[in-house]
Amino acid sequence: MIRTSEIKDVAERVREIFEKKKLRPRSREVIKRRLSRLPLEESRIDEMINKAVEQFPREACIIASLYLNIRLRHRGLIVIGSYQEKPHTYIVLDGVIVDITADQFGGPRVYVGPIKEPWD
Repeated sequence: MIRTSEIKDVAERVREIFEKKKLRPRSREVIKRRLSRLPLEESRIDEMINKAVEQFPREACIIASLYLNIRLRHRGLIVIGSYQEKPHTYIVLDGVIVDITADQFGGPRVYVGPIKEPWD
């Protein structure tokens, strides 16, 4: 079981990478490999990654959560749920939500805590 403080540290580092638009080419390739399992064209995948980096945190929750999951060594479940009844993606790990994009809806910048409203 990973400690909450470790999860928060990783979440903060991933958030900083997106905020500074410093997602490395190697990291982009890892994300692309994960997304290539879905029925998406490669150009669409590149577009999704670029948009997530450029508009972060807006419309970046899927890509950011996927990369966060990779950085957490694939621990946790990527959840396609909602925040304030708006479609949203985040991670659930060891019974806690890990969310680095809830601020696009007025939520916290980084949230690592119990599963509760307004997440669903």
